[in-house]
Amino acid sequence: MTRGVDRPRLSKVLDSIPGGGVGLLVAPAGAGKSVLMSGWAGGLDPCWLTLTEQHNDAVVLARHLVTAIHQVHDGFDPSIARLVVSGGSRLGAGFVDGLTLELAEVPAPVLLVLDDLHQVTNSAILGDLGRLLLALPGNVRALGSSRWDLPLGLGRMRLEGGCVELRSADLRFDPDEAAQLLEVASGRAITTSQATALADRTEGWAAGLQLAALSLANAPDVGGFIKRFAGDDRLVADYLSSEVLRDLDEHTRGFLLQTSVLKWLSPPLCSAVTEEPDAGSLLASLADRGYFLSRTEHSGHYRYHQLFADLLRFQLTVQDPAAEAQCRRRAASWLLAHQDYVGGVEQLLAVGDHAAAFEILAAEGHRLFERGETASLVRFLTLVHEADVSPGPLVAITLLAAQVAADEFGSAAENYRTLNRRSDLTPGERIAIDALASVMGLAYLPLDEIRRLTDGALRSLPEVDPASVPDFAGAGGADSCEAIASIFSSLGALFAGDLDASASGLEQALELPGLKYLPWQINALGMLALTRAWEGRLTDAKALALTALDAARGLAAVDHISTTYAHLALAMLTLDRLDLGAAEIHLDMATSCVDRSRRPTLAHFLHLLKVRHLALTGGVHAALERLRDVSLPIVGRPLIEEGLTTLEAQLLARSGSVRQARALLDSVRAPVPAARIDVLVATGHVTQAREVLDQWTPPATNLRACLERDLRRAIVTQQEGNRGLSGMLVADAAVRADTEGLLAPFVEAPVALSLLRTAAPARRLHRARALLDPTLKVEGSASNDQLVEQLTPREVVVLEYLPSRLGNDQIADALYVSVNTLKTHLRNIYRKLDAPDRDAAVERATSIGLI
Repeated sequence: MTRGVDRPRLSKVLDSIPGGGVGLLVAPAGAGKSVLMSGWAGGLDPCWLTLTEQHNDAVVLARHLVTAIHQVHDGFDPSIARLVVSGGSRLGAGFVDGLTLELAEVPAPVLLVLDDLHQVTNSAILGDLGRLLLALPGNVRALGSSRWDLPLGLGRMRLEGGCVELRSADLRFDPDEAAQLLEVASGRAITTSQATALADRTEGWAAGLQLAALSLANAPDVGGFIKRFAGDDRLVADYLSSEVLRDLDEHTRGFLLQTSVLKWLSPPLCSAVTEEPDAGSLLASLADRGYFLSRTEHSGHYRYHQLFADLLRFQLTVQDPAAEAQCRRRAASWLLAHQDYVGGVEQLLAVGDHAAAFEILAAEGHRLFERGETASLVRFLTLVHEADVSPGPLVAITLLAAQVAADEFGSAAENYRTLNRRSDLTPGERIAIDALASVMGLAYLPLDEIRRLTDGALRSLPEVDPASVPDFAGAGGADSCEAIASIFSSLGALFAGDLDASASGLEQALELPGLKYLPWQINALGMLALTRAWEGRLTDAKALALTALDAARGLAAVDHISTTYAHLALAMLTLDRLDLGAAEIHLDMATSCVDRSRRPTLAHFLHLLKVRHLALTGGVHAALERLRDVSLPIVGRPLIEEGLTTLEAQLLARSGSVRQARALLDSVRAPVPAARIDVLVATGHVTQAREVLDQWTPPATNLRACLERDLRRAIVTQQEGNRGLSGMLVADAAVRADTEGLLAPFVEAPVALSLLRTAAPARRLHRARALLDPTLKVEGSASNDQLVEQLTPREVVVLEYLPSRLGNDQIADALYVSVNTLKTHLRNIYRKLDAPDRDAAVERATSIGLI
């Protein structure tokens, strides 16, 4: 349907889009793609999203996409937008999977319309959109338009008949359709020959015909007008737009011209730009009259056809060269006043006011960072930087802050090198760039370079006037630079394996004034929690991690990238306590965060914990296979490298591959004493094991290392023939482990666990009492065996909440996961229990003894 024109041949094609399939309209501007889609989808309650340049930021795209769906299907959970990759570089597998799962739960058929897909030029986002379209559930159909073919990877879907396409030749109006359109839009009688002439001259171009019809409405001589009508598409468009505007009353024409600078139109915004008090009625009237105006996914919002908007802006500039800038400035003022910083800055940049744009970004850029829209922040600051003709370095410093916040470490490194070569940097500016550059420690920055940068910044700060340190993006200044340098100095110590220095540094950092900024605070708390967990100080680690997540909840960002360390810490401590269901939940949350970042150090931490978890739940062979299947680049982090080497050697020894374990340890310089002792004992070299043990003196604050040493002391003593003493040693170790619930080290050292059960004298134990049970099964509940497909430990944890009166939001809060993650677990639980809903799941689980 186009302006009342029925096009059954095209509607029939769109009707053939199968469930889970995609319809694509690919044709140049003005071909009638949007109008056809709108007419066909109008009665189907479409979830409509019109793409713009803003949607090259995946955070913005995800937010607008889920909003469009939620407005039509109110049961749909819009919070899954938080799963998008941090920094907005791509949507990411977590978001795509979450979206498809959530769509599958919508009880009604879903029609997802993506108009103007060509506006997305980010190849990573296009790839994710392609994967989304390929994974649509059967209750969803998608319809998209683009001016050109996009790399969506739908070739296989085309071969299987799941992709329906309409192209330029299909969309061209034939003479009969052209006659209908011209008569409906112009209100004039049109002969077949006249319709054929206009169809030929416009080559069936919908916009040309529409514009011709609007001009025909006031033409005194239809035949004469058609004879004068000629030229290529661009000339035709220019001519017809001028004719349309000329025939409008001055008030309406002025409104169209002034509002052409807007990407979307609402009555309040249009009133601000035009000073027209009744903008709402005028917008509705224009939409009804067909002035290339269509409704957007937001209630009460409209947009112009892009080509028509281009032509309006051209006419606006011709009529008054200063008018466009004035309208854009008015728009910017309104948008910024309503905290639409992306829209406001875009308007300022469009008029070339880079100084004003930078003023906003310098003061409010931190808000984009907190919302995860760092891709937009980097894009804007790059434009400002490229246009900057002033000699000062502030723009480049602010861009550096945005680049490290968006994990664009390659660009950040180049920017830092350029800044560092400048001879005009003040001491305060040098402090700022060094502090910001230390954030690249999240990638591959060597430890000695992290130390140089942070030590230099911290040493210099007391020597300068705090006011001389730049405030970048509204989150900078001397206090923030001190906070950043302190945090990353401590993180470098953690990477180096100096846990004492890391913990003390982070504790001091948390007292700094700069840590009042919540994102810094959440990071520092999470890092300290991870340090404490690595030390085996699990009670402290849990308190710190939960404090970090509570702070994140205050920002409405429980899955913000800054929470990664907290989730890693919770995963580690629950692993150590053999609470494997909770460990899986926190590993899932950490995975979601890591997958949305470009931080290899976090990927290494996560990999180590996942393999440990698999060894406890699936056995050493499965863990070794996972360890070998996942290849991560070396990042020069001794703590991680030693941890991975220790784990691999111990798994090899426990699997019987002792020679491979010995060869692995001989190939590395890392001390890894626990693994060396295990391998030496396994090969009968007890004397050498004793030598390694006697040289092993971990810090008293490192409870985990001390426990691991005590367990090896018991093992070596037993191998030396003193079984009674070995039993006492392992019993004493169990008492020390009991306070923190450090149980996994016993399971990961089977000989020590056997000694505890068979040779240790009785001790008063609480948490560690479970280790004495010879039927201990860490994989999960035995009642699970009754199910065809067993619940995972994390699903068992979620199941235990279902008999309560807590809602999904409250359960998600209790587990510190997103509601979307919880819903994924619930769907799996219901499927495995063959239960249609929560009550039925509780009844089934109770009947088989799961709860």
